[in-house]
Amino acid sequence: MVCSIHAGKAWSAQPWLFGFEGYLLIHEIETLVLGVNMNRSTWTPYSSQLSHHCMVNGECIGSDPMEDPKVKIIVDSSVYATY
Repeated sequence: MVCSIHAGKAWSAQPWLFGFEGYLLIHEIETLVLGVNMNRSTWTPYSSQLSHHCMVNGECIGSDPMEDPKVKIIVDSSVYATY
């Protein structure tokens, strides 16, 4: 019932800041934060220095930063990083 009530575009929504350390897939983040994955969350194009984007029909769309091999090396090596 919750999925059918809240399906579609979210109008008059106010964003809240959720932070975590590390990397998670976007559908895992949505499931952990909202309780269900309805493919409503997307990557933001300019949220950090590791963010990536591409132009689609004149609109800047964020993409998964792990698609870039350089970012993947940084994230994978951070597992063994110290303070």
